Amino acid sequence: MRTSALKDVAELRSTLGDLLEKIPTAVQSRRNASTALGNTGATERFCRSADEDTGEIQGLVTRLNDAAQTSVHAPYAEVEQVALIAREVRTRAQQLVDKYAAAWAQDEASREYLRRAAADRVNRR
Repeated sequence: MRTSALKDVAELRSTLGDLLEKIPTAVQSRRNASTALGNTGATERFCRSADEDTGEIQGLVTRLNDAAQTSVHAPYAEVEQVALIAREVRTRAQQLVDKYAAAWAQDEASREYLRRAAADRVNRR
């Protein structure tokens, strides 16, 4: 069980690290799309939420790092606690992945709409 829990911790560290790298891209994408559409209020809320999520992710990484410090000779209850922490972090990480995947998809749809609108204007001339 200890090996499995530590494997989960390592995998989650990678997932959270990827999220930390991708959130700024999602924020910039949202800003670009909203600039073209003029939707700044929602964008500002999204940016604040992204900042909060970044802080939360850093806290989750710290929590995982602390859990991974469990001794090789730790009692079963401690190892079980590491597995529980990993499950909790995995659930929240998946929620965040889904949140930003939806944002990227929505931004792409907005950009596609703008491309088509621009092409229509050019074709009408």
